[in-house]
Amino acid sequence: TTEIYTLSLHDALPIWFINRGGMGEVYAADDLELREHVALKTLRPEIASDVRSIAHFKQEIQLSRKVTHPNVCKVFDLMRHSEPDPSATVVYFLTMELLNGETLEARLGREGLMNPNAALPLLEQVAAALDAAHQAGIIHRDLKPSNIMLVPGSGRGAVVTDFGLARSSVPPDSGAVTQTLTGHIQGTPGYMAPELFAGDNATVCSDVYALGVTAYRMVAGGLPAKPDVMPEGLDPKWRQAIQRALDRQPANRFPSAGEFVEAVRGTIPATVPTIQIHDRRRLFI
Repeated sequence: TTEIYTLSLHDALPIWFINRGGMGEVYAADDLELREHVALKTLRPEIASDVRSIAHFKQEIQLSRKVTHPNVCKVFDLMRHSEPDPSATVVYFLTMELLNGETLEARLGREGLMNPNAALPLLEQVAAALDAAHQAGIIHRDLKPSNIMLVPGSGRGAVVTDFGLARSSVPPDSGAVTQTLTGHIQGTPGYMAPELFAGDNATVCSDVYALGVTAYRMVAGGLPAKPDVMPEGLDPKWRQAIQRALDRQPANRFPSAGEFVEAVRGTIPATVPTIQIHDRRRLFI
C-alpha cells in the first residue's frame, strides 16, 4: 500500500505509516507543492465508493478551510490516485496538517486521570476550537480524546482534529457507531449525546455533551456511568459544570463550549437559568 500513496504525490516521495483509524490509515509524507510535511488520511474503499460521501467530504473541507483557529487542525484537500488499469481500486485520501505529538487518549491511557489544574488549559483550548468551528457552521459530531492532539512546544497545546468529517463515515469500526447520509446513528457511543441515539441531528449542544464527557474522562477517569454520580473530592465547579453539560435535554446544556469552560472556572454559574427551565416545561403544559 505504501507504493500507491508514494505514486499519488510523485515518485520516490518519502512516506511512513502513522496509525490506523475508523476511516482508513494515516501516513506522514512530504508535500512537494506545499513544501512541508503533511498527513495523509486514506478513506476506506466502502467510503470512497459512495459518491454521496465523497461529495460531502468536499463540502466539509470547504467549510473546514474557513476555520483558521490555532487549536483546529488544518485540512488542505481531498485527493485521489488511480492506476492505469480501469479495474484497479481508486484510492481517496485527505491531506492535512501533520501534528507532532500524541493524542489526549494516549496520554490518559499512559498516565490516567489528570490534575484539574493541568486539565483546565487543555479544556480551554478544545473549547476555543469548538467555538470557532461552531461560528463557521461546523459541528464536530465525534469529539473524543482520540481526536484531540497534544502538541508540546508549539504554543498551541491541544489541537482538535477531524472537524465535520465523522458525519461522512460509514459502517461501524473499532466500536464506533457511524452514520451515512441516510440518517442512521453516528459517533462513538460513550461520547454521544442521548438525542443522537434517537436519530436527531447533531447540534452545538451535542458537541457540548461530548466535551463534558471528555472533561470527566480527564479529571475523573473512565466514562461517566451516570451524570449525577461524580467522584468524591472533585471540585464542585467541575462537578456542576459537567453535570449540566451531560443533561439529557439539549436545551439545558451550555449554549457554547466556551460557557462550559467559564462554569468550570467559576466565572459564571453552572446551573440552568430558571427562565430556561420554565420555558421548556411550558412546552408540555
